[in-house]
Amino acid sequence: MQALALGRLEADSGLLTHLDRCLGCQACEKVCPSEVHYGQLMDCSRDLLTAHRPWLARLKRAGALYLVSRPTLWRRGWRLLRLYQRSGLQTLFRYSGLLRLLGLRRLDALLPDIKSPPIAAATTAADIIEPAARPSLRHRVGLFTGCMEDIVNGTLRQDTIRLLDHAGYTVQTPAGLGCCGALHQHNGDLAMARYLAQINSDAFKRAGLDTVLYLSSGCGVTLKDYPSLTLPALPDNTTDIEFVEAIQFLWNTAALRPEHFKPLATNVAWLSPCSQRHVTGGQKASRQLLACIPDITVIDLNNDCCGAAGSYMLTQPALSTSLRDEVLESLQHHAVSHLLTANVGCALHLADGLRRRGLEIEVLHPLTLLARQLKEGLRT
Repeated sequence: MQALALGRLEADSGLLTHLDRCLGCQACEKVCPSEVHYGQLMDCSRDLLTAHRPWLARLKRAGALYLVSRPTLWRRGWRLLRLYQRSGLQTLFRYSGLLRLLGLRRLDALLPDIKSPPIAAATTAADIIEPAARPSLRHRVGLFTGCMEDIVNGTLRQDTIRLLDHAGYTVQTPAGLGCCGALHQHNGDLAMARYLAQINSDAFKRAGLDTVLYLSSGCGVTLKDYPSLTLPALPDNTTDIEFVEAIQFLWNTAALRPEHFKPLATNVAWLSPCSQRHVTGGQKASRQLLACIPDITVIDLNNDCCGAAGSYMLTQPALSTSLRDEVLESLQHHAVSHLLTANVGCALHLADGLRRRGLEIEVLHPLTLLARQLKEGLRT
């Protein structure tokens, strides 16, 4: 990467292939004795390499990143995707071979079963919970939901707000939020990542929020980079917002205890995403909060990368599938009802792998399972 930046190494196909095969899991960064910021180096290198990619690859990547950065298009796209699934077009396209010809077979396989529309972008606890059922709320926090959570898990926002309300917090998701910028940051579009960082930071500042919770650990990696991503050319470009993973925040409050949950006598599998283990640090909190559910047995899966790695599951399908198979192999020896993970990309990738294996295991965010087991009437 240094030789590339200094012009001593040519950006040929061999170099592109070598750098593109990096997962960006940052496991190396966590154990590096010199504390080299490898993730930032890779982001800058991929940004530098964008101009050297074939024109068709640049066009596809630019189109995908443009779509992700427009939340309005995502919400309209939800209706089209639901119509695609419900009308029979998905079945027709799959068996006709059209998806393969268009190069969309892998993307189609990752689609979840879309059942309900995403709720409005600007949300407060009052929109989710009846006022008469709410306790006296003591503190206010912001909630960043990301651009795909509503599609992958239509109830996760409500589930999170319910848990936070139970813990004594009022929640606000301000209007004007967009994509966190993670896919742009890690796929050679640092300019758009910086722009999105500024847009989101401004939205939280206008709402007067200094603590913002996020749901997907993948988003958390980029959100925590906002101070360095924020455009220096714009006024008020610094941020004092503290970004915390929602499940870690709930554990730190010590407001949720075993007596607040209904028993669940079942085995569940738990996979902590790379982003959580190596960067954001919510692994321990997630595991401990799940243990609050009485009678539950949590089985830790192989703590290696599942191969999702943002867009890696689309750009490197063979390697991605191989890594996923290694993780899911351990499920053959356990009878589990749910597979839990705290990253939206991992959830999509793992659910596809389970379907291919014919395993009827529900993939959930830990907060959704916790909300399902939360007892009614018990308040902090």
